[in-house]
Amino acid sequence: MALPLFSKDELSSINFSNLSVSKLIEISSKVLNKNIITTEAIEGKVDFISHAPISKEQLLELLKTVLSSKGYYIEEQHSLLKILKKNDAQSVAEKEESFFEIITLQNAEVKSVMPILKAIFEHKTYSKKEHKPLISQNTETNSLIVHAFKKQMLQIKKLIKELDVHQLQVYVEAKIIELSENKAKNIGIKYGLSAANASSSNIFTLGANFGGPVNALDGATNSLFTIPAQTLTSAVALGATLNLLKTNQVIDIVSEPSVLCVNNKESSIYVGETKSFQTALNVTDGGNTNTTFKREDIGLTLKVKPRITTNNRVILEIETVLEDARELKPNQTNPDTTKKEIKTTAIVTHAESVILGGLIKTKSDNMDTKTPFLGDIPILGELFNHTKEVQDKVNLVVIVTPYIIPESKDLTFIREQLMSLKLLEEQYSLKLEKTLLSNKEKNNQEKIVMKTQAKSLTVLEQHEAILKGSVD
Repeated sequence: MALPLFSKDELSSINFSNLSVSKLIEISSKVLNKNIITTEAIEGKVDFISHAPISKEQLLELLKTVLSSKGYYIEEQHSLLKILKKNDAQSVAEKEESFFEIITLQNAEVKSVMPILKAIFEHKTYSKKEHKPLISQNTETNSLIVHAFKKQMLQIKKLIKELDVHQLQVYVEAKIIELSENKAKNIGIKYGLSAANASSSNIFTLGANFGGPVNALDGATNSLFTIPAQTLTSAVALGATLNLLKTNQVIDIVSEPSVLCVNNKESSIYVGETKSFQTALNVTDGGNTNTTFKREDIGLTLKVKPRITTNNRVILEIETVLEDARELKPNQTNPDTTKKEIKTTAIVTHAESVILGGLIKTKSDNMDTKTPFLGDIPILGELFNHTKEVQDKVNLVVIVTPYIIPESKDLTFIREQLMSLKLLEEQYSLKLEKTLLSNKEKNNQEKIVMKTQAKSLTVLEQHEAILKGSVD
C-alpha cells in the first residue's frame, strides 16, 4: 500500500493492494477527520489504484462502495459515521418511498420561485442520483410538480411557503401639469404677491405662503385617514394650491393617470399621441411620387417602481421621458424632435408627493388685452381690444404620489380616502382665496394710511419752516 499524502481538500495518487477493509476504514477516519463506528469486524480485502489525485469526497464514496459490496452502508450523523449491516436495517433514504405532489402557488409567480428551488436543490450532493428531487413547473396553473422523498418534500414545501407570501400593492397617482411663467406672474399681481413664479420648487411652498397652516383639518377629520397628520396637511395644502392655480388658469392639467402597482414591480404610464414622419420620397419612371411614412409615439412616458420599506415608507424609482415635436419651419418636411429625461430615486412616506420639474419648453401664445367697459361694447369694442403674440415658458411638472394599500384593505378603501381628500382640498382652496384677497385689501389700506401719514408729515414740516421764516 502506498500511504496517501493529502492537502486540505485533495489526496495524491493512491494505491491500495490487498488492503483489509478494516484498515481502509481506519485510514478513511484519519483522512476525513471523522469518527467511524462499526459494530462488528468486516472481513475482506480491497484493491484500488488511482492514476490522478482524488478528493476527500471521492475517498468517502470509495469507502461506501466497498462497504456496500460487503452488505453494509454508512449512516451520517453530524461528524459521526455509523457502519450498519443492510440485513438489519437500511438507510432512511432507502426505506422511504418517493412520491409526487402538485403545489399550487397562491401569491407568487411560479416562474420566479422555480429558479430559487433549482439553485438550492440541484446543486446539492446526493449519495445516489435517485435521491435527487425533481421539480418542474406548470405556468398555466401557476403550480410546481415535485417528485421527492418525504423529508425532502417537507423542506421544499417549507421553503415554498416562505416564498409564496402576499404581495402588498401600491396605488400610484400622477398629475402631469403645464405651468405658465407669464400667468404665474399675473397671479402675483392679482393677489399682491411678489414671489410667484413658474418653478416647480415653489409649488412645494406656495400653499404655505398663500394661506399658512391648514386650518380646515381637525381631529375628527384626521381619524378618517391612514395618512400621517403632517403628510396629510402637506397633501391638502398642495392640492389646494393646484386648485387655486387651475382656477386662475396658471396651470393646465394635461393628464391625471393612475396605476396600481405590485410591490417591487415596475409599472409604466404613457400620455401622448402618434405622429407620422416622412422617411422616404421616391419618384417612379411614370412621374408618380411615392412617399413613405413612419409612425412615432410623441409624449410623456412615466415609469415607476415602488418598494415598500418599514414605517409606511416607499422607495420610488422614477423615470420620466418627454418627447416632443417642434413646429415646422418653412420648407421643412419633418419637424425637429426633442427628448428630455429624468431618472431619480426618492424615499417618501405613504401619501407624500414627489415633484419632478425642469422639463421646460417655449410656447407661442396669443394674449388678449382690452380697455375696461369700452372693450365690451358690441362692434365698437373691437377698437379697444388688442391681441399680440407673446413667448411663454412652460414648465412641465410631474407630481407622483404613492398610496400603500393595507393588507386587509382593497382599492376601494384608497379611492374613498382620495375622495375625502379632494373635498378637503376644495374647502381649503376657497379659504385660501378668501385669505389672499383679504390680505391684499388689508395691505392696500396700510399703504394708503402710510402715504397719508407721509403727506401729513410733509405739510407739518412746511408749516414749521414758515413759522421760522426760512420759507418765502
